[in-house]
Amino acid sequence: MKFIDGNIASRLGLSHGALIVMMLALVGVALWGYAQVQSVNARLIESEWVKSEAAHVINATTRANARRNLEMLIVTDPAQITQIRGHIAQNRKLIDEAFATLEQLTTHPDHQRLLAELASARRAYVESFVRVGQHVQAGEREAAVALMLSETLPALDALQAPINRLVQAQQSLVSNSTAELGQTIATAQAWLIALGLAAAVLALLLAVAISRSITRPLAEAVQLARCVAAGDLSRQTPSAATNVANCFGPCRT
Repeated sequence: MKFIDGNIASRLGLSHGALIVMMLALVGVALWGYAQVQSVNARLIESEWVKSEAAHVINATTRANARRNLEMLIVTDPAQITQIRGHIAQNRKLIDEAFATLEQLTTHPDHQRLLAELASARRAYVESFVRVGQHVQAGEREAAVALMLSETLPALDALQAPINRLVQAQQSLVSNSTAELGQTIATAQAWLIALGLAAAVLALLLAVAISRSITRPLAEAVQLARCVAAGDLSRQTPSAATNVANCFGPCRT
């Protein structure tokens, strides 16, 4: 069966059209891969990293405030105590902002429950160390120490557990998104390589097929012309003239 029934223009047009379709497919895959990478990258940068950073802020700043509360029990200078209370208030503001960020960006039900558990544990801890600060400000150091040992430090331990789970959960999300990003890039690359190879093979097959469909009838026509020129009119090759006419189209007068 012949590759194409038609003249050179139709054969070349069909081959070029097939290559254009392959090129468009390559462009489409590249655009799809870019969109997928952009989507995962945006989620990673604008959400997962932000939440992970907020979880680390809560963890580090809670530890810092615990240190400030212990420090408040040690110092006796009222000016230093005022300064410490100022640091505690500043840290609480940072924690509040980190909580607001997590509440805004967290959509996973399990993480939302963990955040609610963390908020409840934090309220108990904050209420306890606020009372410690009130005892210190009133000069009731023994009462402040007793409250710190009996209530505030256990509340801190209870708070640290959900904080650690939250940090681990956010780190896991970041790791998963990073792995997904790498997999998306690898998939897009594989598609581009496969389509590129397919386009190259198709171009080679089309080139060989079209070349043969043109050169064979021309070779037959040349051979016929040589025989006629040599005076040999006995060779019957009507297909040669027909094939040449089919290749180049009908003659115009």
